[in-house]
Amino acid sequence: MYITLIFLPILGSIFAGFFGRKVGIFGAQFITCLSLFLSAVLSSIAFFEVGFCNSPVTINLGSWIDSELLTISWEFYFDQLSVTFCIMITYITFLILVYTVYYMDGQPHNQRFFSYLSAFAGFMLVLVTAGNYFVMFVGWEFIGIISYLLISYYFTRIQAVKSALLALTMNRLGDMILSLAFFALFATVYFRFFYSI
Repeated sequence: MYITLIFLPILGSIFAGFFGRKVGIFGAQFITCLSLFLSAVLSSIAFFEVGFCNSPVTINLGSWIDSELLTISWEFYFDQLSVTFCIMITYITFLILVYTVYYMDGQPHNQRFFSYLSAFAGFMLVLVTAGNYFVMFVGWEFIGIISYLLISYYFTRIQAVKSALLALTMNRLGDMILSLAFFALFATVYFRFFYSI
């Protein structure tokens, strides 16, 4: 259930993005709104199980990097804070999607916009439920890319393109600082491990 909560919006985004022309505007809107609604229902159940019953959940999907000095796995951690954020992300994004159905009426490439918005919600969920820093970094990276795509949705407007490039530049700056923090963290743990032997 917990993994489904995260990946339903991403699957809805993939469906709207790749099959949007076949299912049409209404089909893409329906699939993305339905996936966010189901994810919101699952986040409510997770909030009850984890938040009220105080039983955190850790899910390990497998190893990502496995070496002598570094072991990183695809891990997700659901505690009281992360399920609270899951509730906020899923419900607010669902309401935004429902509002966007009417707001974007008549705009070109509607399926693409709904695909981006659903993917943004999915990777926000990856970010807040990440079990380690590297999975969090994956969520952060995808959020930055999708932010650029959402801002430059009206790519024929020069101001929209300039704003998207500014957002992408600021995100790259954040990526650089975050990467330096990862290297500093690894170096600190690495040297402390070898000096303790």
